[in-house]
Amino acid sequence: MTKAIAGLEPATVTALLRAGALAIKPQDIGLHSADCPPVWGLIMELGFADAVASLVVLIDGSVSVYLSDGGGVIGCGLHPEVRSVAAKMLKVAQNVVANCEPMTSHPLPADSQVCFYLLTSGGIVGAQVSKFALDEGAVELAELYYAGHGVIDIIELLGAGVDLIDEMRLAQSALTAASREAVNEATVANIDISGNPLGEVKARGRACRILPYAGNAARRWRN
Repeated sequence: MTKAIAGLEPATVTALLRAGALAIKPQDIGLHSADCPPVWGLIMELGFADAVASLVVLIDGSVSVYLSDGGGVIGCGLHPEVRSVAAKMLKVAQNVVANCEPMTSHPLPADSQVCFYLLTSGGIVGAQVSKFALDEGAVELAELYYAGHGVIDIIELLGAGVDLIDEMRLAQSALTAASREAVNEATVANIDISGNPLGEVKARGRACRILPYAGNAARRWRN
């Protein structure tokens, strides 16, 4: 089991980040009703036997990937190439939003299932589809599915983002040092909605297990 970070297990941290992404409002990322597009953010979740990979894309350029058993990459949108591909995914989402239904709950997908949660001006809409149907291109949401894999692939290709567990370790070290000066804030309280601990994250090009996990699985699904 991965060592607890900042008093929380990594899986708890990624669950909190996922919940935060689902709870975010347009004004939280500087959007006003007048300039808010129909779809301003989304989460695509890939269900595996032992974990769920969640790709989070927001219109402000935030791009992150979380793994339900802990870990992931954050700050991927600092790379212009990632931001460009993610923006294309959001454009695809505008075209398929009519194929989604309003969602009052947001469960994780089961093995071999894919969940889409679209953040819209009217609330969260979504759909759950089998990976087989998406692989075959048999449903309207297949285009969004492939666009999501395109985002994951470019993250993997560039080594974009910062390993979440490594960043939490650094944050924990900083917290420990600060506590010697009587600073006693919880590190997790300083994680913003894009998954950036302690303010803006600088991409370090570190390897992260989420990328081969999600990226290679995506390619297997398409082959």
